[in-house]
Amino acid sequence: METEPLPKPSQILPTILDRAAAKVRLSFLKAEIKRNCENLLSDYLRISDADFYKATFVLRNKLKFFDRPDVSRICDGRSDFRLQDFNKPGLRMFALIGQPEAEEETGKQMAQLIAGIFNNLMLRRYAFGLSGEPVAFIADEAHALQQTVDFPRSAAILRAAGVGLCLSTQSISQFNTNEKPNQGSLIAGLCATTICLPGVDVETAEFMSKSFGDRPDPSTSVGRSIGSRSHGISGSDRTPILSVREIRDRPADLERTAIIQVRSGACTRPFLTRY
Repeated sequence: METEPLPKPSQILPTILDRAAAKVRLSFLKAEIKRNCENLLSDYLRISDADFYKATFVLRNKLKFFDRPDVSRICDGRSDFRLQDFNKPGLRMFALIGQPEAEEETGKQMAQLIAGIFNNLMLRRYAFGLSGEPVAFIADEAHALQQTVDFPRSAAILRAAGVGLCLSTQSISQFNTNEKPNQGSLIAGLCATTICLPGVDVETAEFMSKSFGDRPDPSTSVGRSIGSRSHGISGSDRTPILSVREIRDRPADLERTAIIQVRSGACTRPFLTRY
């Protein structure tokens, strides 16, 4: 007996909502199997259309992003993009998660789905000792995805698998919440490398400046006593290695530069790189 192929992801919702087609399919089954299926699906087959609409409201909202052509092409396997390719040795690849409507629920659901698949792939990559080439996992609009994607867990998985995790956002303050007002600084502090582009906001520049530390700046003050003999007092002040203004506003000849801090390895000094 020839069986029907399983529906593709983009066909799941239409298949569930088409109750008339489900009844037709059941009619082709043997009597005993048909009776068992009808008992299992009694509520699905017999409730009113209004109740059925209410019961499937959440499901329709969660699956509606499969209606987008670009999403269905990837999920149905009709494109050259396959997450499984990240496990193949000898490939230099990166994954980018992010969408223009990052605040919308559908975008978050899609990002969570891809991040979950990617983490599972990297778990297998690490467990079986698959080295391969370096892989970068980039989360754009990361602050909008932190409620659905567990970045600390992802970081632990990817670090063990030798994969880089890059969080892209306009300001570290976007990670802050009422419950966790310093969340942005904590997340940024866990990053091995921080990159600041020109015009970065004040809070991010302050974090960057503090992480660089300060240096002693020798100073001497000269005073005059009553007896016309002058005397000097030497000391030193603490000056930031890079001030907030230096991080935010670059000279004209350095406008197209990024300030990068690397916290891992022997290189701890700030340096400039052109892009």
